[in-house]
Amino acid sequence: MTMADRAQIDAWLRQAKADLQAGRTQSDDVSEDHRRYWLQQCCEKALKALGLLLWRGPASDDGTFRAHFLHKHSPLKELQQAAALPKSLKLLLREIEVELGKIDGAALLRKVDATTPTVDPAGVSYRYPFRAASGRHVAPCEWVTADWDGYQGNALGITAALDRFIKAVENAVKRQQRGPS
Repeated sequence: MTMADRAQIDAWLRQAKADLQAGRTQSDDVSEDHRRYWLQQCCEKALKALGLLLWRGPASDDGTFRAHFLHKHSPLKELQQAAALPKSLKLLLREIEVELGKIDGAALLRKVDATTPTVDPAGVSYRYPFRAASGRHVAPCEWVTADWDGYQGNALGITAALDRFIKAVENAVKRQQRGPS
């Protein structure tokens, strides 16, 4: 890992922690859809830090790595759905899945990553109005915690999983800096 990689990983992790703190905010001034947005943002940034840490692809694949992972809203979902990825990105996806499996047995982080905001009125979004099964248009702020829990997973479980995830990435960075034991 180069110093530039370390600096970028650290920046992603600092922002992930800030997003997690915002997602933990519980007050009458913060609606559940906003909390869920920040939890998703935390997950996204922690995934990007992990992806940078694990990335070992050739320089010729760096542009594809950035286009299909670092510059995407739901990076894990993007890799899973992308067609014709180079071998290096397929390996990265497999490594990320292994790391997530170690800390997220309930797959909450995968579920959070998959909640990409969409302007499709038939798709649930924490940023844009959508159409409920009843056909009624719903503003995301109208959904209560139970609605979000059913869609994205329990918020307390998500915040605990995100805490574990950030700590796991930080520990992996430290291990990599120390080198082989």
